[in-house]
Amino acid sequence: MNTRTLCAITAELKDQYERSDSYLQLFFLKLLIFVKKICLDLRPSSIIDSNKFENLYSLFSRYKNDLLSNKLVRADFVWILFYTSNSMIVQCNYSKHNRQLLEEWEKYNQALLSLQEEYNPEEVDDKWIESNIIYEDGRAITSDFFTFLRYQYSLLNQSELMTNPNKFTEIGSLFKSEDNNLRDYWKLSRKVQNRLISNK
Repeated sequence: MNTRTLCAITAELKDQYERSDSYLQLFFLKLLIFVKKICLDLRPSSIIDSNKFENLYSLFSRYKNDLLSNKLVRADFVWILFYTSNSMIVQCNYSKHNRQLLEEWEKYNQALLSLQEEYNPEEVDDKWIESNIIYEDGRAITSDFFTFLRYQYSLLNQSELMTNPNKFTEIGSLFKSEDNNLRDYWKLSRKVQNRLISNK
């Protein structure tokens, strides 16, 4: 997804939430603003602005109880958080500052995963995604989303991207890697992304 597409999605969702009576309306509007600012920074020569991420982490903390008070969460929320995490990893294949990106990615995921401390450590595969990432009325099962995030987080933490990021400076190398953890990460990411798009 490019910057223009992100801006279009942001504008569309902003319009939806401005017309919504949801008690989380303010949260979603702030989330969209913070994510847009962060993703616009994800360019090869950019240095990550940690303050923008800190604003996002504070937002997670402030609305934690509201977000997880129900078993279902809006699929739009899932899409935005998934896109932000994935974009940081994708940019590692283009950026001159991939070590800083990885450090912030680690903080981002720790802040995100702290929203749900209780979880079942399951192995995620294609069949699991088909059976568990289910959307009802534009919503996703909260616990399944966090199970998926934790599994992807563990795959990347065990991959060569973390132990030897300089190996992936050539464009495309991140996606063509023979590292099994990276290959599984991309395969599952595409699967869930397609599921999210088809249910938007």
